[in-house]
Order: sequence, then C-alpha cells, then structure tokens
Amino acid sequence: MYEELYRIAEDEIPELGGYILDTQLSNLAIPKSSISEENIPEITRAITEAAMMFGEKKARKIRRRIMKEVLSRGEMIKAQKDEISRMNTLREMGESALLTGEFKEALKDFEEARKIAIKNGFKNEIALIDVKIAKVLARMKERDAALNILKEAEKISKETHTMHTLAETYYSYGSVYWWYGDYERASKYFSKTLELARKLEDDRLLGYAYMGLANSYSEMGDINMDIEYSEKAILHFKRAGLEHELAKMYINIGVPYEERGDFQKAESYYLKGLEKARETGYLLMEAWALSNLSGLYNKPKDAETAEAYARSALEIFQMLGDRLGESIVQLNLGKIYRLMGKLDKAKEEFEKAIKIKEKVDTDFGIADAYQSYGKFLKDIDDERWGEYLKKAIEIYRKIGNSKRESECTEILGRHNGSQSS
Repeated sequence: MYEELYRIAEDEIPELGGYILDTQLSNLAIPKSSISEENIPEITRAITEAAMMFGEKKARKIRRRIMKEVLSRGEMIKAQKDEISRMNTLREMGESALLTGEFKEALKDFEEARKIAIKNGFKNEIALIDVKIAKVLARMKERDAALNILKEAEKISKETHTMHTLAETYYSYGSVYWWYGDYERASKYFSKTLELARKLEDDRLLGYAYMGLANSYSEMGDINMDIEYSEKAILHFKRAGLEHELAKMYINIGVPYEERGDFQKAESYYLKGLEKARETGYLLMEAWALSNLSGLYNKPKDAETAEAYARSALEIFQMLGDRLGESIVQLNLGKIYRLMGKLDKAKEEFEKAIKIKEKVDTDFGIADAYQSYGKFLKDIDDERWGEYLKKAIEIYRKIGNSKRESECTEILGRHNGSQSS
C-alpha cells in the first residue's frame, strides 16, 4: 500500500514527490510497513491538505486517485469505524469537491453526511452541513434552495443555542446574497455575523465578517468603508493566525487604493500579499497578487513589466483551472496591449475576458469588463463603444455603485455634447 501511495504522490506532486507522503506519515506516527485500510482516510486527508499549497485542483486530483487506485469512495467511508468519522470523511470530500467546482459531487457528499447527522441526532452538525450545502447551491445558481436550507440551519442554531453555528449561517447568507449582486442585503448579514463574533470574541469570525463587509462596500464603490473594514479584517486575521486569509486581505485592500489613484500604496499591498502567499505556499493568492500587479501600470514604459506579471499569473490560473482568475488577467492583458499599441491583440484579450466573465463573475466584474472594453472601443473609433458603456451603467445602477455609474455616464455625456455642438 505504501508503494501505491508513494507512486501517486510522485506523479501528482512532482515538486515534492514521495517526500510529502513520508512527511505526513511521520506527522501521523504511522510506520510505512504497517499502513492499513483504516489509516487511508487520515493519510489521504493529510496528503491533500499538504497538496493545497499547489491549489485546490491539485489536492482534489490526488484525493481522487487515491480513492480510485487504493481505496474506493465506498471503502474510504467504510474504513471509518464510527458514524462521526464517516460523516466527517463525507464532509471533507464535499469540501474538496466544492473547492474545485465539482458541485454535483460536493452536494452528494454533503447530503450523505447530513443523513448520518439526522440519523444520529447530531443537530449542530446538521446545521453546519446545511451551511455547506447552501454554498454549493449558491454556486449552482439555485439561490432559493440555498436560502431555504439556510433557514433550516438558522432554526436549528437558535433551537440549540449554538451561537458559533448561527454566526456561520449568517455569514453564508451574506455570501449567497453577495454572489447574486444584492450587496446591501449581504452587508446586513455580514453585520449580523459581526455582532455575534464580537459577543463570542472570535477573531476568525470577526475577520470573516469584516472581510465580507469590505467586499460588499467594494462592489458598491464605497472606497473609504472598503479600506476601513479591510484594515479591521487584517487585524483579526493576524490575531487568529490565519496566514492564507492575511495574504488575501493584503491583496484585497490594495484594490480600493488603486481605485483612489494611490498606486504606490496599492503596489505595496499587492507586493505584501505576494510575499505572504509565497511564504505560505498559497499558489492561488500568488496568482491574484501577480494579476493585480499587472493591472496597476498604465504607462507605455511599464507595459513589459505588466505583461510579465500577467503572463505569470495566467500560467498559475490555467494550471489551477481558475476561470475567473483567467478572465481578470485577460482583461489586464487587453489594457496592456492597448498601451503597447497592439490593438488586435488587445481586442482579442478583452473579448476572451468578457466571454468568461459573463459565465463566472459577479455583476461588478462583468460591468468592469464592459466599461474597460467600451473605453477601448471608443479609443479606436469602434461604433459599438456606447453599447458596452450603457450595459455597464445598467449593472452599476442595479448594484448601487454610483461612482462607476457616473464615470460611464460622464463619458457618454461628453460624447453626446460634442456631437450636438
């Protein structure tokens, strides 16, 4: 069995190879010579967690190969000798599937875990699993179903007086509404999370609540509130020792500074996020930091530096299978090639970005792409430019981002004014 696990680790993580298995076996105090079927779920969990430094997709792939070649999915669950272990194994498999976008498989695993929780009367576990199911349903664009199951989680949490679970439920409500562009309602639920997190004195939950609020105000275009809540999220993630979330927030807080025109401060935060991501092996956030850096430079003399950042980010996003990340980089490449005067390449990248964004991004992300492409088309005298700015205005108005709506309206107004005169 050791040889099979070693070979899988060598194949899937050539950067570390079998060393990753030996390290995890040592951490778990399991000798190579006496690995049994009962150990496989624990070993699999340890290997996939270690593989996460190379992205969720890599972790998912190695887990699936172990289940295919060493123990089947069914055997993996049966190897757990008690109901709680089986439930937790199913929940972990669901988490893994959720992170890599295999939503149907995630839903199946969570629902099986929920059945075990119901059968054994694990009420609080039912609520926690419901929160996970709601996340899957939201990503599958089944908002009503997601909200209904969160109502059940909220009811159980209140009945059992489990405040941590109730806080997690409120955070999930906020996330569902955020994904659907209802940022005001999302911020109300993130505020409810914040209220409970303060009572619980839980730095992890406080960090997430502030991060949710920062993200909501970011989409609505309130730069000051975005920065204020981002700074608070950073403070609590530091206290909680959540290094991955710190990397994410350093990158996030750079965005409002960029919007404000403080490019030096934005760059310092992106570089700080890049350093933290590399320090903790958080490959996905490394890609986001590189991507944001690539979009920061707006002078022709910086275009080659920007392109190098963008190409590095794109390579990582493609390796991880992150379509949203790809679309952000392609949008940046469109702007970079515009600076370079490579208009055909710029047009191609803008259109690639929009095609992906319309499928996977939030309303703000789509509107931002329409705005950028509209401005590009105006610069090259393509008559479709107004069409894209109008589409952007419609979305900005819907999500309450008056700042961006005004920017687009002003461009249209200047054009119409010059035509009439």
